Amino acid sequence: MISDRDAVQMRIVFEAIRDLAAGRKRIEDLTLSTTESLTLCLACELPLPEFSSSEKDAWEKLNEVQRCL
Repeated sequence: MISDRDAVQMRIVFEAIRDLAAGRKRIEDLTLSTTESLTLCLACELPLPEFSSSEKDAWEKLNEVQRCL
């Protein structure tokens, strides 16, 4: 079972994916935390943000719930 905090964090990522897919927002317009941005990019196979040195580094920054997305 995931915590309420994890559920909120994942909802933010799912909403960002929905907004990108629907064309309502561009990735530059999203307000996401560091790990939310990494989760989104990894889940959607988008280029990683500049602050991530590698895909391995990005995965290591995610928590268990984010890695499941």
